Amino acid sequence: MPSAADRRRGGTAVAGVAAGALLLSIPLPSHAVFGDVTAIDLGPAAVGTAVNGAELVGDTMFLVSRQAVPANLSTLDLTTRTVTDVTTIPSGIEGWAATAVNDGADLYFGMHTPADIYHYDIEQGALTTEPVATLPAELLVMDQSAAPDDTIYIAGMARGASGGVYELDPATNEVEPLGTPVEGQRYVRSIVANDETVFAGMGPAASVAYRDRDGGEWQTMDIPELEGESFVYDIALEGQYLTFGTEPSGLFGVVDLETSDVTIVPVPDGRTIDSIVMDGTTAYFTVRPEGALYSYDISTGSLTKLGVPSIGAEHRKLFVSDGTVIGVTGVGDVWSYSMADGTVDVISGLESGMPRSPERGAQSLAVFQGDAYVAGHWGIQQHDGTSGSSERFAVPGETKTMTADDQQLFASIYPASQVWTYDPESTDLEFLAQIRDNQMRPRTSLYNHTTGKLLVGTRETYGNVGGAVSVIDPATGAIETHRDLVVDQTPISLAAIDGTAFVGHEILGEVHAPTTTEADLISWDIETATTNWDIVPVPDAAAISGLATYNTADGPRLYGLTTTGWLFEVDPATGELLGSVKAGSRATDLVANDVGVFALINGGIFRIDTEAGDLSRQRVHSGAFTHIAVDDTDPFRIYAVGIRTVDGVSQARLYAVEMEPTVSVIRWSVTDSDGDALGGSTFRVIAPDDSEVTVDDNGPLDTDPDTGEIAYLSDQFGHHKVQQREGASGYLLDRGTQHARSSMEQPAPDELTFTNRTHPGKKR
Repeated sequence: MPSAADRRRGGTAVAGVAAGALLLSIPLPSHAVFGDVTAIDLGPAAVGTAVNGAELVGDTMFLVSRQAVPANLSTLDLTTRTVTDVTTIPSGIEGWAATAVNDGADLYFGMHTPADIYHYDIEQGALTTEPVATLPAELLVMDQSAAPDDTIYIAGMARGASGGVYELDPATNEVEPLGTPVEGQRYVRSIVANDETVFAGMGPAASVAYRDRDGGEWQTMDIPELEGESFVYDIALEGQYLTFGTEPSGLFGVVDLETSDVTIVPVPDGRTIDSIVMDGTTAYFTVRPEGALYSYDISTGSLTKLGVPSIGAEHRKLFVSDGTVIGVTGVGDVWSYSMADGTVDVISGLESGMPRSPERGAQSLAVFQGDAYVAGHWGIQQHDGTSGSSERFAVPGETKTMTADDQQLFASIYPASQVWTYDPESTDLEFLAQIRDNQMRPRTSLYNHTTGKLLVGTRETYGNVGGAVSVIDPATGAIETHRDLVVDQTPISLAAIDGTAFVGHEILGEVHAPTTTEADLISWDIETATTNWDIVPVPDAAAISGLATYNTADGPRLYGLTTTGWLFEVDPATGELLGSVKAGSRATDLVANDVGVFALINGGIFRIDTEAGDLSRQRVHSGAFTHIAVDDTDPFRIYAVGIRTVDGVSQARLYAVEMEPTVSVIRWSVTDSDGDALGGSTFRVIAPDDSEVTVDDNGPLDTDPDTGEIAYLSDQFGHHKVQQREGASGYLLDRGTQHARSSMEQPAPDELTFTNRTHPGKKR
């Protein structure tokens, strides 16, 4: 019997091209709309060249990977533009700060989980087999800096509430804890030292702390302009001048250490100053979200925008060498800016030979025109649904959520809080909109066909609670951001029926304790930006992690999940809670298509019985899945990201979960002559055995809740005839009979379209 892969576009089976594919089959209950289920392992979900740590020694750039499996250190020769060596790092999920000492003979870099510190002998090209130190109180090594005498100072992000600073002596590799600069501040985000003093940039309540290298207590500089800022994101030092940059207001600061004078320079349209390097009395720094490079002349107070070497990039580190500013981006690109003529040269991380390593997890998953898109760090992997092959394209950050309209994919990106579009036909990646209003982390997105608008839910910047829903016009990029639809809560799940959005929230802040106790669900009018109803579907639930709409025999219904494993059903018109059940210990994704509603519960995929009335569930597939998305071209396929151990290391894998059909899906739409949806029609469907049924738009047999879109599940394969019997007032019926031929190989024929023109002499 042909698989779902064989049914795709009349094309090639994905299973036939996935070498060593892992096949698992599970029989389903006879009352399901599908029979056996097979999960095909399509390989690594996402691969990339993302980096965190970088250090320049002569003409060689050392790059430490981010989220690669396994973590690695790449040696990039800037003269030949190629990677000459790749060294596997024994521990840690990713590298962070890197620092060279002893005239460039020795490289030290830190890791994330555990917070190990490694030594790499540059002259010998050899990495220590064991870390030279481990910081058990820290989750990761966030920054490093060498003092003039080569003593290395290390900034930590704490496992607990307060991050620490450490001193490493390269001569002995001994590490001495220097305490916590500011109690209750988890992030020591940046660090630098001179002969006498070590300085630390703190967060998520920004401050600059300092202490004598010889001992003493930590103190905090009096800089009133830092109030309300989340981070002193980077810090640099040259002579008597200490410079720093902040998030989220993009403030650049200069402290004269001899006079204690502080100068604050706001950067136009800046949010995060993420990397600074000093060259005499000139500071060079990069600013997000644009990715622009600026210079600031301390002697004259002149701020100059030099250009945008890498659009939207998050920068890891800047260097000055031989009249050029050199920058390393999160995607692994290395650019050089000529101070003489302003030209920019870019060495691509992908093209230089950096290893394209599998990532440990996925940021988000979407399906568009039959292809699966898995977001990783600074890249999205596009998996071809026909051939099974995949390609990666770079994006300027972590795509936390993706959705699509009929023509393009929308990628909402952290930390820049930007929305980009990707056209698979032209392969063009284009900037669409910047979400401002103190928003940082996209959490959910949805394209609404009724209004033609894109909705993106976001969380506020570090150290804050709350969030917003931004409504974006894809045609123009115009954006309206609506904060605090529920005060001090973040929108993390979206669904819609016609022009009404349903917004699920979470109470957690961005590195901030909740100020509310349970998550709200609201009905929200997209055009008027008003709330229709507001409920708490599950008492004391911290987050509503998934929402989906579906048309049942009793009309449209809204289904939801909480992160603690509760499944609930709501009347979308009134907000009445119709039922809830504890379905598992954890639950994340909830998706729907023409054949049902599917939930990700305890890592497994379940189909909700929408007609039983008790929220009972049918297991589709077990597994350690983290994301699911329905195939928009085949209702009997779900793509899922799962975690699998390969060669002893866990990595994210993409699976095609294929369900054997036992029903046909006959679909059609009703539009006016302009192509706009029309609701309220009634149809007659004649099955292959000549039996007839009446299907009302949003009636008992229509499984699609959107007005003007109809999906009918038939228990027969073969030739179906569809006829319009009633339509919207003021319109002429499309009286022709339309035909849909289904089969086991093609259980969901192409969608039919009925066009109703305006009745002559009648007003619409």
